[in-house]
Amino acid sequence: MKKGGKTRFGLKGRGVDPAALDEVRALLEEARSAYGAEPRRRDLLIENLHRIQDRYGCLGAAHLAARADSMRRALGAVDEVATI
Repeated sequence: MKKGGKTRFGLKGRGVDPAALDEVRALLEEARSAYGAEPRRRDLLIENLHRIQDRYGCLGAAHLAARADSMRRALGAVDEVATI
């Protein structure tokens, strides 16, 4: 369906930067051996955000969007945890 010349289907919100997604996936693979568990588990979100911050010095929007995408969660849910 089209509304106002735009399609109504597709991703909503911030797009995911492919480079940031690759960086986050690489960090998750490193974390797999460190945690001894699946790093995409929701209960490891804070630890994974710490890994991103330690590596890049901040929690940038691109990395948060990539982390949310890799967890198949809404960006708002990841952003909320990151800002606590």
